[in-house]
Amino acid sequence: MRQTDLMIRQYQPADQPAVWELHVVCMRAIGAYIDDRSLETDLHDIAGVYLHNQGDFLVGEAAGALVAMGALRPLTSTRGEIKRMRVHPTMQGRGYGRAVLLALEARARELGYRELELETSVVQTAALGMYRSHGFVEFKRGKVKHFDCIWFEKALLED
Repeated sequence: MRQTDLMIRQYQPADQPAVWELHVVCMRAIGAYIDDRSLETDLHDIAGVYLHNQGDFLVGEAAGALVAMGALRPLTSTRGEIKRMRVHPTMQGRGYGRAVLLALEARARELGYRELELETSVVQTAALGMYRSHGFVEFKRGKVKHFDCIWFEKALLED
């Protein structure tokens, strides 16, 4: 697993078209894209939903292209939620998702969160394995739209 060629940084407004494209490509790759922008309102107001709301939105660049992303937003004053974890399908298996996840966990600690949760669909087997291998524990199953999903949580320990 190599990730040395991935540069992770905070989202900037100029990234919006590339973020949207990465989202669409990733969702289409797993058969989960629904062409309804009202379902992704957060991606049209990243600054308001994440950056200016006790959260963050990170992007990863490799070879001059935006190839990974992930977001953090508050659920409560001590519990954050990981959202929008994406790695371009042609760039998966290189440790990029892991790198973004670890950066988001570090940011969550900086913001004072003691717990994290996230949700992913059951068809995203690589993501399921990654979350489990990083200490996330399943706490719920259910549906989002017509997709079977699993919710995970993790206590953040002090470094």
